[in-house]
Amino acid sequence: MATLFDRERNKRAQAKKDKKSSKSGDWLDEEAPIAYEVGVLAAIHSKRFEVMKDDELFSATLDKELCLQEEQDFAVGDRVFFQKDENGTATVLGREKRTSVVMRSRADWSRSNHVLEDHVLSANVDIGIITVSVKDPDFHPRFIDRYLALLQLGEVAPLICLTKTDLSDIQPEILAFYEQIQIPILKTSSVNATGIEELKAALRGKTAVFLGQSGVGKSSLLNALIPEAQATTGELNQKTGKGKHTTTGSSLLKWDTNSYIIDTPGIRSIGLEQIPKKEIQFLFPEFEALGTACRFSDCIHVSEPGCAIKSALELQDPAINKYRYGSYLKLIEEAQP
Repeated sequence: MATLFDRERNKRAQAKKDKKSSKSGDWLDEEAPIAYEVGVLAAIHSKRFEVMKDDELFSATLDKELCLQEEQDFAVGDRVFFQKDENGTATVLGREKRTSVVMRSRADWSRSNHVLEDHVLSANVDIGIITVSVKDPDFHPRFIDRYLALLQLGEVAPLICLTKTDLSDIQPEILAFYEQIQIPILKTSSVNATGIEELKAALRGKTAVFLGQSGVGKSSLLNALIPEAQATTGELNQKTGKGKHTTTGSSLLKWDTNSYIIDTPGIRSIGLEQIPKKEIQFLFPEFEALGTACRFSDCIHVSEPGCAIKSALELQDPAINKYRYGSYLKLIEEAQP
């Protein structure tokens, strides 16, 4: 079982395997002198964690021997190792290696020269629910494309959930293209329960993370899925037309056997600046087949002569969508050299 344990903890566990265990993850064997339990990190608060094990939710703190910086190395969804003392106080010792991650970049303005830092929204997720509304707020495919890139980067399967379908019968044209590139789409309404059972079927037996801007109806959808959750819902800001934040931090909820939902705060900007320009194209799977016909093997499909992707756009080839290509150019503009 692979782990990411602090070196000092490994020394105490087994001095002769110190360096090897921290790299190979074989600390967890019958010789380990520390009694531990395994749970799922359900929420992170200032200097305090919430851990779930066997439907029980309890508070825990980070091992004092771990550096304070290592608190940033934990995310909701992590499988963590903890132990309880005779008073029942739980201490988190470390975490398992992640199978997947949903992570964005964000600028740290607290430094004189601001830098980009990776911010993990959730870990060990099977499926990412990209939540977008038909209206109020308006439908924005650029956000969908960024979320799709985010999920593909973290090896998480996507599902587009169109909410508030009770407000309009009009289906955005680009949804047909998403279906063409094998991205499942569900149309839902928390008002009349449209699509709720289908959504449950798609999520059952999985750990899912809900992603979307504020105001698109994530909390209402969560309440429809888990009535006892009573997630706070919010209205649109009348001046900006944008949603108000109703979820302040990621949190994990169990709603059925082996079925978990991670709710995240509404995200107004999705940073992907950490991805090099030459790798952005791999987050757009529809480029793969045509891209092999480009004149240059290192073509990034922007201004190079003999680019098969740009030719397909000019010929209005249905294999390439102009709006998706616009999203691609925006990511290229923001990316590292």
